[in-house]
Amino acid sequence: MNILVCDDSLVARKQMSLVIPKGMARRILFAEHGQQALHALERESIDLMFLDLTMPVMDGYQTLEQLRHLGVNCLVIVVSGDIQPAAQARVLDLGALAFIKKPVDSGELEAVLQENGLLDRTYEDESTAIGSAAELIGSSQQTPQECLQEIANVAMGQAADRLARLLGVFIELPIPRLAALSGGELAMTLDALTNGNHIAVCQGFVSRGLAAEALLSMDVSDAESLRKLMHQRNLSLGNDDGAVLDAAIVLISAFLNGMGRILDTSFSKSQPALVSAETLVLPLWRAHKELKDETLVIEVPYKFEEYNVSCDLLLLFPGPAAEAILENASYLIDDEGAKI
Repeated sequence: MNILVCDDSLVARKQMSLVIPKGMARRILFAEHGQQALHALERESIDLMFLDLTMPVMDGYQTLEQLRHLGVNCLVIVVSGDIQPAAQARVLDLGALAFIKKPVDSGELEAVLQENGLLDRTYEDESTAIGSAAELIGSSQQTPQECLQEIANVAMGQAADRLARLLGVFIELPIPRLAALSGGELAMTLDALTNGNHIAVCQGFVSRGLAAEALLSMDVSDAESLRKLMHQRNLSLGNDDGAVLDAAIVLISAFLNGMGRILDTSFSKSQPALVSAETLVLPLWRAHKELKDETLVIEVPYKFEEYNVSCDLLLLFPGPAAEAILENASYLIDDEGAKI
């Protein structure tokens, strides 16, 4: 059987290749996004594709739509960190054979393959040729930054799933962005997200050798829409500010819990607080304009489909905290590839 793994993350592609049952694949190829996958399907005979949803150029939904439009005869199993019920239902409606959540559990994968009759055969040749639609997966070693981005991708999906189930909405998920910001760049970012047109909630969190901050920001109109939605669902009985705080607690806690499970650590969190440019004087950021070390920022924009609500979640890891979180991520990488 020829198998194509389509995912923009080198870490995820490597991990997927390692959990495919031995002897199942005669050849494994790789693509970084849907467009590359479609090009590969034009050139190669592919029996089964493992497809991510959140990718640049052409995402998983668009890829499934194109496969249906073109009448391509290829079985597809979606493998994604976006575990919202609506996401799973959509991919099945678009023709996917099954849905598997990230990080992939080998037992769950084998059960899905068995259920769909893909393991009901004797594999005569247990050797697997590693080819590539875009690049050989072994041509470069994944970095702690790439590993952390994939961890953030999984945590992002878990946070969205939690809030989506509470609110009864579908949340559009982007690709998480990682950036190292200087003190001046961080100051401009924080000022933009806490000015008079925005409402922001800040919450500190700590773990072994790590102290950082989470910041959830949205503009005033989005905050008003979120308040109405929270009250409609009877999820917040407090004042208007309380509704925003309640939503922030769900998103930040779910994200940190998901990240902690993968990193095998737990985060202790401070009480969340509404902040503005004038009140952003929490311990880590009191002198953010004078910070000499770069700050590692994980940014996740969320958008609620069919509702006028968008928000930005930022995880801010200054100097030593950045080194600690990247070191933790590096432990998930060994000579055989990523363990997530």
